[in-house]
Order: sequence, then structure tokens, then C-alpha cells
Amino acid sequence: MAERALTHKGHSVVINDDPDEMTVSIDGEPLRVFGAAGRYWTPHQAYQQFDSLDDLARSVAAITRKPDR
Repeated sequence: MAERALTHKGHSVVINDDPDEMTVSIDGEPLRVFGAAGRYWTPHQAYQQFDSLDDLARSVAAITRKPDR
């Protein structure tokens, strides 16, 4: 799949779910993500698994402080 962007709770999220280079960034900051095939996780929420990178990114964005502007 191609890279895609979304906004969640005032945060800019960019997701690339290419299996060879899976990346997520929130407000330009890279987020460490692990997993494949519908089981994704991140150290930011170590005890929770997500069905998609979109769900993971939205969950982390929801608990992330908004950047100073």
C-alpha cells in the first residue's frame, strides 16, 4: 500500500504499511512499531495490540501532547 496521511485529535499522522518498510509518524516524529498481519504494537502502549496501523496511530495520537506552536 502507499503512504497515507490523516489527522486525529489535532495531530498529523503519516502511515506507510509496506511490509518491507512499515513506518508511522505523528507530528513528524517517528513511532516505533512492530508486527504484521493485523497484530501491531508499539512501546508507547506496550500491553495493547491493534488490528491495524491506523488504529495504533490513532490510539497513540489520542494520548500524545499537542506540539507547541
